Amino acid sequence: MGWLDWTIVAGFLALLLGLSFTLSRASKSTADFMAAGRSAGRFILSMANDMGGFAAIFVVATFEQFYVSGFPGAWWSTLLMPMWAIIMFSGWIQYRFRETRALTMPHFFAERYSPRVRIWAGVLAFIAGVLNYGIFPGVTANLLVAFCGLPVSLDVFGFAIPTALPVMLAVLTIAMIVLLTGGLVSVMVTDFLQGLLVIFGTLAIAVFFLWAIGWDTFFEGATVAGAGESKVDPFDQSEIRSFNVWFFLILATNRFYSFMAFPTRQGYDAAALSPDEARFSRMLGDWMFNVRNFVIMLIPIGAWVVMHHVDFTDTAAAVNEQLALLPDEQTQTQMRVPVVLAQLLPIGLMGLFVAMMIGAAVSTDNTFVHSWGSIFVHDVVEPLRKKPLTERVKLKLLRLAMFGVAAFAVFWSLIFPVQEYIFMYFQLTSSLYVGAAGALVIGGLYWRRGTTQGAWAALIIGPVIAVSGIVLRLLWPSIPALSELSESFPINGVWMFFIAMTASIIGYVGVSLVTCREPVDLDRLLNRTPEQRAEHGDLPETHSIFDLKRFALGSRLTVVLYLGYVGLLIGVFIVGIAVSSFTELPTSLWVGYWKVFVVFGLIVAAIMAVTFLLGGIGDIRRLRAHLAGQTRSGSELTQTRV
Repeated sequence: MGWLDWTIVAGFLALLLGLSFTLSRASKSTADFMAAGRSAGRFILSMANDMGGFAAIFVVATFEQFYVSGFPGAWWSTLLMPMWAIIMFSGWIQYRFRETRALTMPHFFAERYSPRVRIWAGVLAFIAGVLNYGIFPGVTANLLVAFCGLPVSLDVFGFAIPTALPVMLAVLTIAMIVLLTGGLVSVMVTDFLQGLLVIFGTLAIAVFFLWAIGWDTFFEGATVAGAGESKVDPFDQSEIRSFNVWFFLILATNRFYSFMAFPTRQGYDAAALSPDEARFSRMLGDWMFNVRNFVIMLIPIGAWVVMHHVDFTDTAAAVNEQLALLPDEQTQTQMRVPVVLAQLLPIGLMGLFVAMMIGAAVSTDNTFVHSWGSIFVHDVVEPLRKKPLTERVKLKLLRLAMFGVAAFAVFWSLIFPVQEYIFMYFQLTSSLYVGAAGALVIGGLYWRRGTTQGAWAALIIGPVIAVSGIVLRLLWPSIPALSELSESFPINGVWMFFIAMTASIIGYVGVSLVTCREPVDLDRLLNRTPEQRAEHGDLPETHSIFDLKRFALGSRLTVVLYLGYVGLLIGVFIVGIAVSSFTELPTSLWVGYWKVFVVFGLIVAAIMAVTFLLGGIGDIRRLRAHLAGQTRSGSELTQTRV
């Protein structure tokens, strides 16, 4: 890291903080703080929503995944596309949730089931959320320490403290300043800025990586893996246990089942200007996620080539030497790709990568801290009180709760050893709540016979299975009788989620069928009765996204291009599956396919980056104008004509 690198980092942070203070004046109520006044357009919403889950830890997790799976990871990721397309085109959950006028899912549970279900669901969501988020600051700090070549520990008044601690505190302080100055308004706009930095930055780094390694060497090196561990042939991965086809099949099921259930971005679900904007933002966000994930994928594949190709023996030795300084094997696994990057990137791109990682960390820190703090106050504290909270007191409690979430994350990052791949940890901890919540969301919005008793059954069964998996994972190596059977708990996080989900569905449906006495009036719940429509004339109806005539030209073009993109990849996937069922395709053919895939992906990524830049600028202007033209009363919003 030279002076130019640190100048890039400092300039980015100055811009981030300056923008946060400028936007703080636009947030004037609880609804603004929690849901940005329901004023967000599709570009800013999709980018901010995407960045809300795109942390530095996600980059590390993606590095882990594709270092193991190689190009076949992108092949099997295609399984997620049909499920996401169904969600987008049907308006699955989004429209009905918006019609309930609830700010959070536990809030909806109170209306659909009972206030006690809301409180218990809020407690579970909060516990699962802070545990899931708890390792974020630690992994981010380890990434920055390893990449920048900082010492592992510091001597402070004779005491050795991990360097990760002050790094964690510094990044979280920036995130809290952004969050507490302007709530979701500041979070969304700054996340959008950070999203632009990430997509342009990853494009620059990936292109440099291809150039530094060499186009032919990049693909030639990917072919040297052993039998059953191919980095180019998706049908030659029998020895890969973690990120294989089953991993992606369960993720696809999880995506449909748990859509909007895990409230990490619940503020964004309520912030859209309209349900159509919410749906288009999801579509654009998914498209950007796939494109950006593809660009990031090139980095760990290139790192694998560097660590295994004879042309990079000296570089691989230097990487291994630096990794040996890290405290444990799992941390070394997590930091392998970042250390390779540090060996290859030139001045300028080093600083750009650090700025990207700090931006990615800040965007997710403030989003997750906002979500879990809001859930705790809105769905646990407030329902337990006999008197409603005043606007002033609620905002104060929201800020205190968010500070508490951040403090816990620092503590958890310091004491909890991550003993598995990060994606598996995510699945295991989220199953504590989402394994059950998906059944409550789908059953509550679409099934008239879902009952409160069924909801309780799911909210007990799912967490019990999830907690059992967490406890067994921790205790397994220390129990001789179990460790003799297997070195570690043999069921990984994604399978534990699947088990918890299946058991929760069975419990919800079975108990509901037994206890249902009278079907629920979903029309009243969704504010669709004539009386409710007269009172709330702005409530939308669900429309097919294929009814293109009612959309503007830009929206029509988005649908057509998205369908073409998804259809092309799914079509190639189906043809590949069909052909491979009858014959074994040669490695040279797979290499040729991935070369075309890389060129196509980089072109699409560049076009989308420019599109989001232009579209987001327009959305930010409309957001500020919309907030300026509203009168506020409590946490409700009444639009006035401007």
